[in-house]
Amino acid sequence: MMNSRLFRSAVCAFWLVLAVSVAAEVIPLGSEQSDFAHQRIDFLSNYAGEQRDYQLGPYEINWLDSDLGKFKRLSLPDENQVVTFLSLQELLNAERDHRTAYLESFRGGFATTPHPDLYIFADFSLSESKANDPEYRGKKWRGLAGSVENAFLSYRSGRFHLLVGRYASFWGGYRSLLFSPNLPLDGFGYRYHWGKITLSYRLARLNSIFSEDATTFQENRYLAGHRLDWRLNDKVRLGLFETVLFGGVGRQVEFFYLNPIVSFHAAQMNENSDDNILIGFDFSYVPTPGQKLYGQLLVDDFQIENKTDGDQEPDQYGLLLGIFSGKLLSAADLRLEYTRVTNWTFNQQKPRNRYLFNLAPIGNLAGNDFDQYLLEISRWLKPSLLLTLSINHRRQGEGRIHNDWTSPWLLASESYSEEFPSGLVEKSLSLSFKASGYLNRQLFFSSEIGWQHFRNFENQPSQERDFPFVTLTLSSLFDFGFSVE
Repeated sequence: MMNSRLFRSAVCAFWLVLAVSVAAEVIPLGSEQSDFAHQRIDFLSNYAGEQRDYQLGPYEINWLDSDLGKFKRLSLPDENQVVTFLSLQELLNAERDHRTAYLESFRGGFATTPHPDLYIFADFSLSESKANDPEYRGKKWRGLAGSVENAFLSYRSGRFHLLVGRYASFWGGYRSLLFSPNLPLDGFGYRYHWGKITLSYRLARLNSIFSEDATTFQENRYLAGHRLDWRLNDKVRLGLFETVLFGGVGRQVEFFYLNPIVSFHAAQMNENSDDNILIGFDFSYVPTPGQKLYGQLLVDDFQIENKTDGDQEPDQYGLLLGIFSGKLLSAADLRLEYTRVTNWTFNQQKPRNRYLFNLAPIGNLAGNDFDQYLLEISRWLKPSLLLTLSINHRRQGEGRIHNDWTSPWLLASESYSEEFPSGLVEKSLSLSFKASGYLNRQLFFSSEIGWQHFRNFENQPSQERDFPFVTLTLSSLFDFGFSVE
């Protein structure tokens, strides 16, 4: 076993040496270390008075207030220098009635700044946990699954910022319902900051859908979105957004979906196309530093009239409301959130228009037909060490984004109504305590202990489950730079 691990480490290091160069002005999403850095910046934003676009991710490295592992080094390469890094990670996961799992992964990357306004970043991972994922369909090698997690170019010139390549993002805050921060997509996005206004755009190519024999047809799929943020003053921000998921056999990107100031809904109506459009808004209000109210509403479908059977289709929307209160309970921070996504939201009768990427939700990872209350009490002992106590109560109905679109309201003999959550509801309560951070510049750790209780587990009647769990993650980080001249 040890020889096998050493062999894999040597192969990973070899690939790093051969890799094309890269570096980052922004912190890429996806790894636990980078998520920790985003959490730190999200915390700082609740106390900050400057007008930065905290509602748009990924965040910039220079927003950090300390040297967190590799990020400080990656933000300071010279124009003629390449910085490479390697992360070796061990994950211990123990649950009752399950065999304790020891999973390893390797992540390597590189960074460069060939021009003062141009940054390039990429990283590659080999992971046992991904190889063990039943939804994974790719190739495996010696028990590991490999993938390019990020590979993007970042260009900034004055008020304009462009990202091109593979990267994850979020809109409306780090806990947004729209765009999962753990789901990298291929495409591009940009934002233009003009005084109190910021205009943003995102386009991504999604996985294609093939016929069962993989020869009859291939439906292309795309996701486009634009938003407008307006800072009324130092305390209040409002954001409006619209997204569209579209595609079809041989269909390419429509030019009207490339226009950041044209209404997608109006364009769809004029073109008589059947695409899946979401609209919504989000806000944040900071009455005093350390106190914050925030929320987001997205609407998939909303019925105004009640004249036909089709008008009885249930309203489809997602809602997020939260409050952050800092320096309570002996300098601890308190966060309370409520999230609600109704059944059929993100879904549509045409499978190609569902908000999924390789069967994973593009938005909130819980999908649809659920609601949850989340209470977090956290304390930063220092910029590189975070303690968090979490309590989560969740209800999950039988609805899923990938479910067949059955339109039961069209078959109802009388007025149709649907309970929320729908069907037999799974109820869960979880309690956990987590400590994470950097022990030194080279060593990151994350340790969590907790308990989960389920009723009607997996929407099955009278199925109760208890899952005590312990997870421990250790990542060692190494980096070095060299000149290309």
